[in-house]
Amino acid sequence: GKLDEASHGKADAEKRCAKLEAELNDTEAEAQDTIVKLRKKLELLEDREGNTGSALSKTRAALEHAQTDVARLERELDAWKVKSEQAEARRQQLETLLKRKEEELERAYADGVAERVAK
Repeated sequence: GKLDEASHGKADAEKRCAKLEAELNDTEAEAQDTIVKLRKKLELLEDREGNTGSALSKTRAALEHAQTDVARLERELDAWKVKSEQAEARRQQLETLLKRKEEELERAYADGVAERVAK
């Protein structure tokens, strides 16, 4: 009797052990699956971050390029303003010179008429 009970108990314990082992194996397999899935998600996130990073660096490069263009255009505009001011000053000089020449011509003409009249 006692031997039967003991062997029955042992068989029971072995069954329970086998069941626990199977559950443990299932849990381990699930854990491995979960780890694999998490690794894939992490890789995707890293890729996406890498893409975002490269998009950001492209945007930054484009921005720097635009800033360089703006700076160049500002320099060109300043240079053009200076040239424009110089041209305006030159135009005024020429106008003044032209007026002087016209006045000299008129005086010369008036003097010539006066001389003729005097003769």
